[in-house]
Amino acid sequence: MTRSTSLALPPGLSLLWESADEHAALRDRFGFADVGEATDWLVAALHEHWGLTVRSCGRLTISDHNAIAWVSTDRAELVVKWSRAFVAKLVGSHCAGQHAPPALTE
Repeated sequence: MTRSTSLALPPGLSLLWESADEHAALRDRFGFADVGEATDWLVAALHEHWGLTVRSCGRLTISDHNAIAWVSTDRAELVVKWSRAFVAKLVGSHCAGQHAPPALTE
């Protein structure tokens, strides 16, 4: 089966179904200032909770109040999905944009 490149999602940050500004969506929906901050949070979460070491995150896509990341780890290539509600639960007022996301702790 051949995948059409015209339908593939671009690398980096994008929106799945919307034509809004992806950087504003990342900030307003998840509270991350930029892709680097979101990636740092994801790297920490995967390491702390699942013992995975992320080698790279080539794509981050936002769909409504969900984020989907394509990551390469020390164990496998993964597609990771999380919701705004999950981030809010873990980092409290972070989703209101009041402060940078802290390192995850139990």
